[in-house]
Amino acid sequence: MSERNRQMLNLINDDVTVSFSPTYASYDKLARIWNINLMGWVFKTQGSLSTKLQHTIVSSIGSISLRNSSKETSDLFRERAELLALKSTVKNFKFEIRLCGVAEAPSIDSKLYECNFSYPETKIDLETNNSGYFQGKIKLKEEVLKDCLIKHNLDIKNDLEDKNFYFLLKCSANKELFNFVQIISPIGISVISDIDDTIKESDVHLGKRALIANAFTSPLKAAPGMSDSYRYLQQKGYKFHYVSAAPYNTVDITLAFLETNSFPFGSLNLRNVYLGGKNTVVYKNDIITKILNDFPDRKFILIGDSGEHDMMIFKNIFQLFPTKILKILIRDVPSAILEGDNIFSQRSVTKKLCESRANLIFQGLENTIWNLFHDSDFVLTESLKFLNFKEKIINFVEEHSGVRKDEGVDNSKLPEQNFNSFINDEGVENSKLLEQNFNSFMNDERVKDIFEENSNNIAVIQPVLET
Repeated sequence: MSERNRQMLNLINDDVTVSFSPTYASYDKLARIWNINLMGWVFKTQGSLSTKLQHTIVSSIGSISLRNSSKETSDLFRERAELLALKSTVKNFKFEIRLCGVAEAPSIDSKLYECNFSYPETKIDLETNNSGYFQGKIKLKEEVLKDCLIKHNLDIKNDLEDKNFYFLLKCSANKELFNFVQIISPIGISVISDIDDTIKESDVHLGKRALIANAFTSPLKAAPGMSDSYRYLQQKGYKFHYVSAAPYNTVDITLAFLETNSFPFGSLNLRNVYLGGKNTVVYKNDIITKILNDFPDRKFILIGDSGEHDMMIFKNIFQLFPTKILKILIRDVPSAILEGDNIFSQRSVTKKLCESRANLIFQGLENTIWNLFHDSDFVLTESLKFLNFKEKIINFVEEHSGVRKDEGVDNSKLPEQNFNSFINDEGVENSKLLEQNFNSFMNDERVKDIFEENSNNIAVIQPVLET
């Protein structure tokens, strides 16, 4: 198990294990607090995998035979089955989590800046529900955080947000148990991504038995090129949220997949299926809505697949947040054609079916809002359009507004991800950009050309235009 997964999956004692899901911290500018989200699962691992339990799992799959399988397949089956089937939830388990500083990366091997917080709001008492699940939120006042950072010569804006810092937390039940929560700037572009058949080859479109067989007996395989595309977007400042309808007892397997294939760090949202949990559509709608509400000034790209419900879910989200969604990208996976007991997946046929289904679901949305894609290069090209458009506007402002030459203006206020906050900053004399020169700025032929070339991406600059 990797270092990062060891930190997410820690023993409280010899019997009980707590598994943290990666989460995020968001800033509430009205209350001037950082909301540090916590969630995870507490369980016990009992005994070993019995022959009876093996046969029960195999019978539910129906498409494999351990007797005739290779040693590699048998070993993989046993490893995955033990991870999933031998875990017993621990309900009503109480423990305390406290904030103890910030870190430059989600690893105890990274540079840590510890603080001896004495404020009551820097800790939280958590208790698992009947399914062993826990969640909570530390509400950290901005001035309390500043008191910590000043001791280390750190700044919230230039260090914590711009340099991808993480809040560092410890568990009172075990001093060696660490958790890292990603700090996400209030302004920027984020990607909300499905997992199965979007970034991981899962064969969901072939039905539940194929999905389960794949989960238990096949190596975890990433969709071609998706990791490279996501990492490049991360380098450009994009943040990530992974949303899956898989049960949250698969958190360690899912984390292993993400890390093994070098996907960017991001919040991981899995479903509680133990207490009659929500169906996939309701669950994903609720999770994505929460993320968008937590970041009112960020823009989002939604990435999913054509196999199940993502298109309908994303359309619903767009209708609720039309000014926040920059793009909907749907990976075209073969749709299952079921005839009796046989499943056929013919690319030439299913591609047309997928396009027809997408056109029907997205009816009423501008065709510039959504696209089907077959390879990861399209994801990268479409996602970077918004960043490139923003850079063109920023570069023009830098060159022609004279703001950079004004000694009274802090030039650090004008990097790409802070353009909107720069415009609204009280320290900037807005007349330089908006009152005296705004009309001439907008009427400049070069600006007109930028807007005409990027008319589909107007939402990126919309907050500036409305200022």
